Amino acid sequence: MFTYRAYGLGIVSELPLPELEIAEGTPDIHIQLGTIERELNTIRPNGTRLAVSQEEICITYPNVGTFLAQSGSRLTIDPAPDVDGDELRLTILGPALAMLLHQRGLLVLHASAVESQGRAIAFLGGSGWGKSTLAAALYTHGLELLADDLVPIAFGRDGVPRTFPGFPQLKLYPDAARAAQVNPDTLPRLLPHSDKRAHRLHTHFANPAIPIGCLYILDEGDELAIAPLTPAEALIELVRHSFLARLLQDTHTAVPHLEQCTRLIARVPIRRVRRVYELDALDALVERIQADLARI
Repeated sequence: MFTYRAYGLGIVSELPLPELEIAEGTPDIHIQLGTIERELNTIRPNGTRLAVSQEEICITYPNVGTFLAQSGSRLTIDPAPDVDGDELRLTILGPALAMLLHQRGLLVLHASAVESQGRAIAFLGGSGWGKSTLAAALYTHGLELLADDLVPIAFGRDGVPRTFPGFPQLKLYPDAARAAQVNPDTLPRLLPHSDKRAHRLHTHFANPAIPIGCLYILDEGDELAIAPLTPAEALIELVRHSFLARLLQDTHTAVPHLEQCTRLIARVPIRRVRRVYELDALDALVERIQADLARI
């Protein structure tokens, strides 16, 4: 068994997960291999099959395997024959872990995050919107990485929304790596059939709970501009970029999820960043983000 820590949780796994930091302690999550026998009646356009209830989320990804998340504490994996190990781990550390965090009552956003002066700054957007690229650029400018692609938020007794560091790795295409002053030829491919690279950072995560300082919604525009969102606009974007938005009704978590979004909007500034999506404009975007943070 392998023991790790990520997102403030102890993880015990039958499978090695070298992306995570090794740590001892009481396990909160158990990851195991096993045969999964569930009737998966719902079929999505991308080919995934699933069955969802309040206590269980079971999803089959074609050519990867079936993943069963139970009560936020146990993940059972039934791998597909001949599945590539990198792709299996990528699914474990992405959507499967998101399912467990959601079951534990966290607000799980599709985002990347860095730390600036003791505050977590998160960038929300879909795949290919530049979340990882911007996080890599800010890391190059001296900020610490907190998470790439998955940012869970919890509310303390004081009402302050906080997140925990995930694991020190960024996923970057070669041109994005070059823009962040990293030679992509020195980075391993994330998957054998993908040109995306795994950029392992030399950062130690102490796993403190870090208050959320600001959320930025990445969007396209003719020129660089940052503007605050109204509460109604912010709510739409938070739901849009929630990892399990499509499963809220089936997991009976729609109401608490909206309550979490509303609480977050009341405590944290949320801005839209419109920019021309060109890597040559990345330095100007970083400067504008840092100037905006200085005013918060």
